[in-house]
Amino acid sequence: MISLTRKKGDLLAVALAIILVLAMLIALFAYAGSGDNVVTIKYDGLVVHKMNLARDEVYTMKKEDYPLLQGDLTVVIENGKVRVDEQTSRYNYCELIGETSNKGTAIVCAPNHVIISIEGFDENATDWPPRGQKK
Repeated sequence: MISLTRKKGDLLAVALAIILVLAMLIALFAYAGSGDNVVTIKYDGLVVHKMNLARDEVYTMKKEDYPLLQGDLTVVIENGKVRVDEQTSRYNYCELIGETSNKGTAIVCAPNHVIISIEGFDENATDWPPRGQKK
């Protein structure tokens, strides 16, 4: 038969199990919030800017710097969501898409050759300007 009386080691085993579960939860939440929320802006297939989705920021692409744009284009991060705030295109598709905060989603601004997506975080990895050109 199984004895249901408590032994000295039982309390220690339960305490260790609780500590282990808490440590795993803390590590999980720390890892989940540490780098999976980056907004990547691509122009004509090249990464030109990255922004952390956790920080409010405004980034404007000027027509004179990006010749394929139909006009200036402004990307806004606010309250953990990204959207295109101002842009020039025939039907304003980029603005009509609205805001998003889900990893793996994208705002495609085809007339302006711009794709804004939420990906993994590496703030310094950009492809623009192409080699030999000044930033």
